[in-house]
Amino acid sequence: MIGGGAIGGYLAAAAAAAGHRVTLCVRTPIETLRAESSGQTRLVSVRIATDPDQVAAAKLILLAAKTHQTGGTLPWLRRLIGPGSTVVAVQNGVDDRPVTDAVHAAAPAGTRPAVVPTTVYLSSTLCSPGHIVYRPGGLLYLPDDDDGRRVASLLTGADLTVVSTPEFETLRWRKFCLNVAAGAVTALFRQPLGIVRQSPIDLFAHTLAAEAAAVGARLGHDLGADLPAEIVADLQSRPPGHGTSMLRDRLAGRPLEIGALNQTVVDRGAAIGVPTPLNRTVVQALTGPEANAEPTAVLQTTTKGDTSP
Repeated sequence: MIGGGAIGGYLAAAAAAAGHRVTLCVRTPIETLRAESSGQTRLVSVRIATDPDQVAAAKLILLAAKTHQTGGTLPWLRRLIGPGSTVVAVQNGVDDRPVTDAVHAAAPAGTRPAVVPTTVYLSSTLCSPGHIVYRPGGLLYLPDDDDGRRVASLLTGADLTVVSTPEFETLRWRKFCLNVAAGAVTALFRQPLGIVRQSPIDLFAHTLAAEAAAVGARLGHDLGADLPAEIVADLQSRPPGHGTSMLRDRLAGRPLEIGALNQTVVDRGAAIGVPTPLNRTVVQALTGPEANAEPTAVLQTTTKGDTSP
């Protein structure tokens, strides 16, 4: 397991509970991995590695780094990839090229490891290095092909349901649209998800999701006309204090995963002639010279109706 954050820690704990020998590859040294749920904390039986020289080739490699951190995982991938290795990319977004390119660049000469994309639905928070708090019932979707079915058979176990499905791409785009709205809204306004209950923030989130869904629909994915409204209702139903990883990254001054989310909406929309003005404005607001300014201008764009759904 490359990555010991909220998602990597959860999946490492789930794989260990399913009986696998797990090595957790992390940058920040930790002594143990503790998984807490429903007030109960357990020590997870994993081996912790803090240096690529401490690991060797593995058959199954889960990569849980954020998309913009993929390049930093190359030293780990070079050590872990061997003949017959499979890399499972547990990342946001709908573009497999960055992780596939990294895996093939790290693979030994003459090998071409399989790269399996995923779509993840789970609730996990990294409270401190080596300590996650999670809710049981995580769900991991995989493609319905030989590699996806093989990974599903290996990973299904305690606290995690793994499903290989022919609807994988549609499910991935639905989750992508949700992430596009949730991450951008919380990061831009520096507020947890409760802000989506306010007007016109609900319209703001709806418009972001609608632009992403329009791009997905033009690319042939049957996402349903009601998806943006469903996403807003979903976000409004969540505990108001819950945040997103993009919000936590912005508050901490870390790089944002906006390239794999809103920037992808903009780029793919431009390539196929689907306008995405609000996503474009959000990208500029979060990455440009005005990134630390108040989001008043962006919000005014929405309320004027220029990008209404």
